[in-house]
Amino acid sequence: GPLPARANGELIKARLAAYCTLMLNYGEL
Repeated sequence: GPLPARANGELIKARLAAYCTLMLNYGEL
């Protein structure tokens, strides 16, 4: 079934944090 709004928000935040870290790592190369 659909995820609760809170769980979905946490997932989005985790994905954004991972993406930002990835971009920062690329920027340091």
